[in-house]
Amino acid sequence: MEIEPNIKLDYVTPDTVAECWSGVSDDLMCKLWATVEEAYADRADVDIEECGPADVVGLSSVVSVWHRFDDEEKAELNRLAECQ
Repeated sequence: MEIEPNIKLDYVTPDTVAECWSGVSDDLMCKLWATVEEAYADRADVDIEECGPADVVGLSSVVSVWHRFDDEEKAELNRLAECQ
């Protein structure tokens, strides 16, 4: 059964979680940083003038790279999101 992401993870980038959220394990922090390039690749062609900053964050959100996390990491991300 697939673990669904907390809605808050639609509005935060992997690097923000790694650097700004309390309680992120060292292993998850490394994985978050490993996904940053992939997360930001989707927004290279986006014109912020046309879509707005919230849409740009959505394109590079944790949810955009959710498939890169295993079930344990997904559970940790959801626990951390509940505390935000």
